[in-house]
Amino acid sequence: MTNKNIYISIAIIFFLFLFQTIEIKAESSDNDIYFFLVDISRSMKDVGLDVKVKKELQYFISKEVPLGSSLLIIGFGEKISLIYDDKIDNVEDKERIYNQFSFLDFNEDWTHMSAAFDRLAKRLNELHKLYPNTRKYIYIFTDGKNQPPSYLGEKPEHFKEILNKYFSPNKIDSLNSYIYYISFGTEAPEEISDMESESERVKVVIKPEVPEPEPIIPKEIKLELEKERFKLIQAKKESFSLHFKIISITKACEVKAKLDNKEEELLLTTKMNDFNITYTPDDLSEGKHKFKIEFTMLNKKGTIKPNTFVITYIVKIPNYTFWYILGAILLAIIIFIIIYKSIPSFHGELIFIKDGNEFPKRLYGKSCKSINDLRKGWGIPPSIKVCPDSSKNKVKIKFSLSPNQKENFTKNGMPVSKSPIILRSGDSIEYAKITVRYQYKK
Repeated sequence: MTNKNIYISIAIIFFLFLFQTIEIKAESSDNDIYFFLVDISRSMKDVGLDVKVKKELQYFISKEVPLGSSLLIIGFGEKISLIYDDKIDNVEDKERIYNQFSFLDFNEDWTHMSAAFDRLAKRLNELHKLYPNTRKYIYIFTDGKNQPPSYLGEKPEHFKEILNKYFSPNKIDSLNSYIYYISFGTEAPEEISDMESESERVKVVIKPEVPEPEPIIPKEIKLELEKERFKLIQAKKESFSLHFKIISITKACEVKAKLDNKEEELLLTTKMNDFNITYTPDDLSEGKHKFKIEFTMLNKKGTIKPNTFVITYIVKIPNYTFWYILGAILLAIIIFIIIYKSIPSFHGELIFIKDGNEFPKRLYGKSCKSINDLRKGWGIPPSIKVCPDSSKNKVKIKFSLSPNQKENFTKNGMPVSKSPIILRSGDSIEYAKITVRYQYKK
């Protein structure tokens, strides 16, 4: 492919993209478009109409033009001045235009109405291509007829040619536009009167008195969301409260808060410092989630800064496995303690006595003990087995004798024939000149 073909392909793609962009933009605008053509010739000031026009414009801006509308203001006299051509996004824009009208200067020597209509027609067609379904309202403020500067040598019929070309009845309909010619005490030009008779979309308004405009005080709210980390449990739907601080508010106003598919209306006043909004999430799956809350003025005559907040909340599902294991361990410990406490244990000592000498042997634990370390020199049998009894002050003693030894025991001086022998605290056993006494101790 040659470089020329490449450039052509790029150009085609660019223009297709541009066309697509314009088409998308055209579908996105639903607000009306307002055009103001203002006669700023000196004759308006000579008879005091400049004050009336300023008041009329200010009144219209403050009362009639909604936020979101597009606005075009053209001043015409000897020259054509583009005063404003933009969208009114907020109250600050309206206030700026309102104040700008106060400084509008009426000092032009001519009334070049035909040039103003020519400029208007070009801009009107441009906007109509972008917003074909949007209504366009055109207001013309003047005290006289079309009077172009003489040095231009413009033919009188030039104005009529412009009107026929751009503002014929069919053209006005196709542009979805309406024209209001506002004259302060004088008759409209013949060309405008002819337009009124041919189209219902053209009106001539004689308006000698103008209502006093209301000053625009912007309704503005500045909000701040307290930073919080929300943790939820999946077992049940839990709500949490969003706490907003009102940093500043100029006037009381009604506000709509939109959370997902839920909407809530609030009345915020200058006496309020904060407010709460309750949110119940639908998505309670484990992990991090986000949702958006948007604030808008119900009457659309004010601003909220910021008007959108993105909230993050976290869902944590408890892991019960750990608690199950811990509970089983605790239960086993409790059972073990109960069983352990039910097993008899020693609470004392055995005292071995021979020839007036005593040798105490302390007993510990719960299991039976075999005592073998006293048999040498004491004549004690090979071993003595001692077991705890269910009663704390008792023990069981069993002597292990060799086959040639005979059982010849006495307990507390009385012969005993059976083994094992149960001793209470203070009891003793005598055998082969050895005395064994049990003594209970805590």
